[in-house]
Amino acid sequence: MKAAVYRGAHKIKIEKVPEPEVKGRRVLAKFRGGSICGTDMHFYRGEWALKKGRILGHDACGVREDTVVRAVMVPITNCGHCYFCLRGIPSQCTKAKHYGLTSDGFFAESKAMLPRSLIHLPDNVADKEAAIVEEQ
Repeated sequence: MKAAVYRGAHKIKIEKVPEPEVKGRRVLAKFRGGSICGTDMHFYRGEWALKKGRILGHDACGVREDTVVRAVMVPITNCGHCYFCLRGIPSQCTKAKHYGLTSDGFFAESKAMLPRSLIHLPDNVADKEAAIVEEQ
């Protein structure tokens, strides 16, 4: 599959990467749309460090392959068990993965994700609108 891969400041390449492994409780989400935010621009300009080879993208929407339901792709996966998660503040999770930052992001044809990281979109929300939603 194709993905937008960070190769250094001012170097983002569309490359062929392996298909994601769908294992455990994960489901496959097919990318529909995404947006580029200020964080992405900092990486692009080399102002902030990012691991070379990282797939970019943390603002996106897609379609669950198993249910064909459109969804916002939540960019943070929390543990659900730390101090903050247990108190209803999952955005502060001490074990969180941040897609597009600390792990590969959404700017690929598909991504294996936990179902709780895919928030159903109503029909009246367009993909281009959903692509700027960053649910946390």
